[in-house]
Amino acid sequence: MVERSVDGVVWSPISTAIGPVTGRAQKGAYAFVLSALTEYATGAVDLSQYIDEFGDPIRFRLGASTVLARSCGASALSTKMRRVLAVGRLVRPYAVWVR
Repeated sequence: MVERSVDGVVWSPISTAIGPVTGRAQKGAYAFVLSALTEYATGAVDLSQYIDEFGDPIRFRLGASTVLARSCGASALSTKMRRVLAVGRLVRPYAVWVR
């Protein structure tokens, strides 16, 4: 059973209607809280126009293909076009710890 917590103290089960939950819920694992998830058959985004939550350029690595990004308004000479599979709408509490 996978559980979620807003504060890391009080835990409650994640509904099986959401699942299946994939991946390993290791210490420090979290999940975004979404009100909607829209899939896209076609679509792309230029990652050179965005930065991560720390202000660094967007970079993906194996096992980390989800990113929280914001526009940086930069006009880069080169582009980093990536296919968009889905876009989610974040809602409070925005993210929860999972185990």
